[in-house]
Amino acid sequence: MTNDSQQPIIFRNSRFFTGMVKFSGVVTLIMAAIFFFAGLVRVFHTPESALHKSAGFLGVLIAAAFTVGLAIYMWAQGGRMAFYQVGFENEGLRFRLGTEQHPQEQFFAWDRIAAVEYKRIANIQSGSVVGTDNRLLQFSSYTFFRPKKLVNLIAARAGLPIREMAS
Repeated sequence: MTNDSQQPIIFRNSRFFTGMVKFSGVVTLIMAAIFFFAGLVRVFHTPESALHKSAGFLGVLIAAAFTVGLAIYMWAQGGRMAFYQVGFENEGLRFRLGTEQHPQEQFFAWDRIAAVEYKRIANIQSGSVVGTDNRLLQFSSYTFFRPKKLVNLIAARAGLPIREMAS
């Protein structure tokens, strides 16, 4: 079923692209600060009533909070994606997900993989590995930048066709 003479390889996300995700978090944080201060200037330098200025200030504050939340999410997502990897070992497939502080590993022996699945819906690509014991490990383009390439590598190494994921 599989070729045990193949060399073990590690599939991980590009450091450049994970760095770009983290960098986008920094840029978003800077933009949040600029928008917040520009919004304050706009609110307080208009000839509106105190009620309108208060409502404008609340709107600027909410927008800044959401933008800061996005910046924090992008920074954390870049850190998570830099940690994720899949090891193609002679014995099987080893996924390392989770975080550095709380890693989550899952191992599938090559002869215990029942199916390899893939689906693309709009902008999101998703893949999964289904074990013969009904274990399921799903990943997407938010886990790995190239999920289709990963699915193709897994299917080729396991000697299985790629089937379409159920919706």
